[in-house]
Amino acid sequence: SVESAHSLTYQKEYPLQVSGGCLLLHDQVLGPISPVLKKVSHGVLHLSVLEEGTSLTLNENCDPTVRSDMKRAMTELFGDSDDIKGAVVGSSLDLVISNGHIVTGTWQGIYVCVWGTTKTVTIRATILSSPIKGGKFSRDANYRGAHDITQTIADCAPPKKQGILTCVLQHTSASITINQHSKECERNLETGVNYLVPEKWNNMFFEHTYEGPDDMPGHMKSTLIGAHFTLPVVNGLNMGEEQKTYLFEHRNTGGWGGGHHRKVAFQFIESSSSQPFQRQMEAKVWNNISTDIAKWFSAMKTQSSDGVIYLCSLHGDTVFLPNCDKDQCTQITKSVTKVTTSKNQHFSEIFSSLFRSTIMLEVSNGVVNVGKGVNVWGGQRKAFEVMMLFFSKNSE
Repeated sequence: SVESAHSLTYQKEYPLQVSGGCLLLHDQVLGPISPVLKKVSHGVLHLSVLEEGTSLTLNENCDPTVRSDMKRAMTELFGDSDDIKGAVVGSSLDLVISNGHIVTGTWQGIYVCVWGTTKTVTIRATILSSPIKGGKFSRDANYRGAHDITQTIADCAPPKKQGILTCVLQHTSASITINQHSKECERNLETGVNYLVPEKWNNMFFEHTYEGPDDMPGHMKSTLIGAHFTLPVVNGLNMGEEQKTYLFEHRNTGGWGGGHHRKVAFQFIESSSSQPFQRQMEAKVWNNISTDIAKWFSAMKTQSSDGVIYLCSLHGDTVFLPNCDKDQCTQITKSVTKVTTSKNQHFSEIFSSLFRSTIMLEVSNGVVNVGKGVNVWGGQRKAFEVMMLFFSKNSE
């Protein structure tokens, strides 16, 4: 592994008072860290919510019926299983910082989703700064479905550096995802997500129906699949041979005012060190890799003992589930398999895209905080490869 400059600039935990449901709390989430954000020219903000049964997502910042519809749709999918809702939507966001501001679309805002009865949530904010300016690119996704954008993403990564590349889609009725490299995957993503969030819900309970039958389903799909991802960079984009990145268009006619013209913001962050690791795994179950992570970090022999690591899967069908014990993993598998299976067909591509290909973990005094456990799923796979990247804490 190779050492380089510090990049972890700032960390803070703070409480937010909340009620139940999907809450637009963009200003409340960013307010406590805004004095620091204003001083960051280029960087990535990692946000996480620490309580179980809670989530963070990006979606529409205007009509409140989007939020009530989202809550109703999650109940339709997962009943009263708050932990499962939290795990599927996800507890973290990676966002791009440019000139002291978070880069979001005109209609985007940060949601805190409280699936249970929690009255206070804890937000953890981590800022990684960079001397390298980020950027944006546009893509015309001229039909509803998954569009391969891997080469465009690769062009955004510096060729002779190591670190991460964070990408954020600036729209609320499309998503971006990492998955397998095949035309079958592209077809199954579209078929599977339409099964997961059917347009018949417009006639059953959706209220946000003003822009057509594909509108609210598009918002829901965006939250489930996600509008951001982070990829490893080691002398260029470091993806596995089986991996592709997709811009996933969920509308027949594109977004409000922009059609199928979709914009993505990106930012590179240089890491202190990087190293690939491999592990054997049991197929078709979640494998707990908490002990392995500790061994891997020790093997990197970093000069600093404080910071964060990004753990990046190098397979399109291999994803992570953090902070869950064995029983929770079992329940999540059953519930998600049920809602991604139509008759005799299981849409494994959707199963993978509902979870994360990259996770961030804190390191303090040389110990990686794995919470209740870090788990990895690889479908039929019996071995997997990951890239671990360490970002040391600024000692100044």
